[in-house]
Parts: sequence; structure tokens; C-alpha cells
Amino acid sequence: MNESAKKTFKMKFAKLTMMLNAILLLAALSVLAFFGLIPIYSIQIAAICAILCIILIVLFRKHYLADKAWLNEQDD
Repeated sequence: MNESAKKTFKMKFAKLTMMLNAILLLAALSVLAFFGLIPIYSIQIAAICAILCIILIVLFRKHYLADKAWLNEQDD
């Protein structure tokens, strides 16, 4: 793998890592809000976080598959 491909891989990996962290954070917030640990608008916050989490999961999967295909095309 050449130097520019390594830099590109690092950026793609960082992007996927941040997306996965956001997914976990939104899922945790959704669960906390659903069980009433957030006192105001708990059901609405849980629903919004769950919807955002699902959208982010779909985007993550799309980017993951594209980045995996890119990585398989690279020479070792």
C-alpha cells in the first residue's frame, strides 16, 4: 500500500469510527430517555434519538461497504 493510500485509509477509518461512536451514543441516549432518566420530554427524545440512530446505521453500512471494497482493491 503506498503512502497516499495509507493516508486515505486512516481518514476512512476515522470517519467510520466517529460514525460508530455516534451510533452508540444515540442508542444509549435513546434507552436512557425511554426509561425516564431524562425527566423532560423523555419519550420524544427517545424517539428522535432512535430515528437518528437508525439513519446513521444505514449510512454507516453504506460507507463501510464502500470503504471495504476500496480496501480490497488496494495492493498489499
